[in-house]
Amino acid sequence: MVVNLGRVGKVLVIKNLEEQSVLNDFSVLKFSMFRETKFWISDNSGAVKVKCIHVYKKQGCQLGNFVKSVLYRFDTRKNLIKKKKYYSILISLAKKYKRQNGLFIKFSDTRGLLFSDFNTFLGTKIFGPLSKELKFKMSEQEFKALRRLSSGVV
Repeated sequence: MVVNLGRVGKVLVIKNLEEQSVLNDFSVLKFSMFRETKFWISDNSGAVKVKCIHVYKKQGCQLGNFVKSVLYRFDTRKNLIKKKKYYSILISLAKKYKRQNGLFIKFSDTRGLLFSDFNTFLGTKIFGPLSKELKFKMSEQEFKALRRLSSGVV
């Protein structure tokens, strides 16, 4: 089942093995983002695309992990500095991954949110839904604050 999210892309949800067998070359990797990866920012902080320069896990990162990033494309009308290092949290991955309940989820692209440090969110609005996996990676208050700014949770 494919759910269209409008501007932010599509989400692929696979519920059973019959639907899974239709897809060819279906592989699930636990970690799917590494250094030098470019991904989209889904908030109104002014950054459009950023490049990951440091991953805090050796094997790579997954949903809800923080990465250190620099601006790749950004809006010049905002107060962002080009060579400054920012932190980003991943809210969706383009790689297919399996949830605890057996569902397979795949977003159309990798998206993140921009932070100036680990606690200060730079945007005031989030475009598109958040993943449920973020709830387990951050505290309940932080997740509720981000959920209020977003359009929903997938």
